[in-house]
Amino acid sequence: MEPLNVSHPRWNLDQMHDDWRKGKIQGHTIFVYSAFLDERNASYPFIRVLSASPQNYALDLPHIVCDIFQEDGQLLATLPINIQFRHCCEKKPYFFLSYECDLSRTSKSIRLAAEWVSLKSINPPDQTNTSTPNLKIHTLPRLNSKDIAGTFVVCVRPFFRNWNSTFQLIEFLEMYKILGVSHFVFYDYQIGKGAKIVLNHYEAQGLVTVLQWTLKLSTQHILAIGQIVSINDCKMRAINRFEFLIHVDVDEFLLPRNDLMSLMI
Repeated sequence: MEPLNVSHPRWNLDQMHDDWRKGKIQGHTIFVYSAFLDERNASYPFIRVLSASPQNYALDLPHIVCDIFQEDGQLLATLPINIQFRHCCEKKPYFFLSYECDLSRTSKSIRLAAEWVSLKSINPPDQTNTSTPNLKIHTLPRLNSKDIAGTFVVCVRPFFRNWNSTFQLIEFLEMYKILGVSHFVFYDYQIGKGAKIVLNHYEAQGLVTVLQWTLKLSTQHILAIGQIVSINDCKMRAINRFEFLIHVDVDEFLLPRNDLMSLMI
């Protein structure tokens, strides 16, 4: 097995810009986390905004649009929205909602200049309480099959209740390294001091990315501290950066069979 190139620039997941932000649209409190420009389908480029939205908010979706801005905050365009995916739990007041800001009618120059995105209502307009805070737009890298061949990323759901099992965390990281994993993505909701020291050590080596997850919703409000949002966020960050992705908890191990020594076939 070839040694890991943990300093590969394509694995920079740009975690500095993202965390949960709260906004209100027509009286509904919603939370937005991250946004990604996806141009893989040339006929339908879009910006995907990942959110935790209240279930009663769905009635107002036809009135929601996206504003996109350039670096200095100047408005570039207002875009229609499509709802690509939603995951709800009947007993929870909030659910995961993915908004797609449709860029198909915009020019390439506008897409290149777009740096920030926010959501707002246009019917009826409300100038004092109508939009979410701006999110930094992440651009997916172009696919280079040779560059990502054999790479494997592991995504782990948000830690909570000051999770602090340092030995278990080291075992998890080292075991998956042996199995051929290239990179790990963690979400910091509530991580204990010892576990943070471990993650900082591996992050300094380029093996781990830790994203902040200060979602102001409890498990009573949304399923597993917004786990479905973290799954989709990690998927978006991995596109065209890694060949394979798995989503597991730190007490779960996928083991190869038939005398194989790694997860790579």
